[in-house]
Amino acid sequence: GKDVKGAQRWIDIGPLQFQPSELAKLLVILTLASFLASRQEWADRWSTFALSFVHVAVPMGLVISQPHLGATIVIFVTWLAITFVGRIPMRYWATAVACFALVAGLVFTVPAVSEKFLHGYQKDRIAGLQSKGQDTRDRNWQPDRAEIAFGVGGVYGTGFLKGQQKHLGFIPEQQTDFIFSVVGEEGGLVGCSLLLFCYAFFFYRIWLIMVHAEDPFFKMVAGGIFAVLFFHAFVNMAMVLQILPVVGLWLPFMSYGGTAVWLCMACVGLLLNIRRRERPILF
Repeated sequence: GKDVKGAQRWIDIGPLQFQPSELAKLLVILTLASFLASRQEWADRWSTFALSFVHVAVPMGLVISQPHLGATIVIFVTWLAITFVGRIPMRYWATAVACFALVAGLVFTVPAVSEKFLHGYQKDRIAGLQSKGQDTRDRNWQPDRAEIAFGVGGVYGTGFLKGQQKHLGFIPEQQTDFIFSVVGEEGGLVGCSLLLFCYAFFFYRIWLIMVHAEDPFFKMVAGGIFAVLFFHAFVNMAMVLQILPVVGLWLPFMSYGGTAVWLCMACVGLLLNIRRRERPILF
């Protein structure tokens, strides 16, 4: 893989760059849904739940070693969503959530554990969120500049292609992870509200496909897609608004990036295919 800023997340294919972790998200959805669909009769067994975790543990281990903590969490959340939709008993699911919360608490609060599992820049991002409003120029530069962009945008925004923060390049990665700050500056509160409405309608339609799907495999695929795209959208906007630490997760259909856009379009294609197959065909 190509090393970019200390992480090997991309593979060069001629003039293009491919990010394998994005493909892993889609493959996890399809293969895990297929595995659980084939074991519906044994869905209430602990062995099914344990094997489903082993199923995702391998890609999670490979992705976290890049390192890419954000994509690893996405795969874990996808696993939770698919096992939930796949009617795994709630006691198993709740146990997994509790274990994750315990591990996350230890990683973020115990210094000895943090040293082993978190890199320096990740700890700086967490510290920057905890000390926002103070002089944290080095470790909180992006969120602070994004906050200024939202303030400049106000209610109606500065206008399309008229954002000063964008043109002057004050916000690093504004075309990818921090694209929402551009929407806030140029579109203002009105533009952000419109974008949120579009996302709400989009996720509502995915939810309808998931609920009305009769085939367990289709239902779990739709649930996995919902989890991946919703988690990306929520975490991306939350980190730009300084609600969560900065994580390298793109905003669906908005952030620049070939592999990310390919994943979004592939998910939409799968959803359309599921909807077409679930509808009765009348001649």
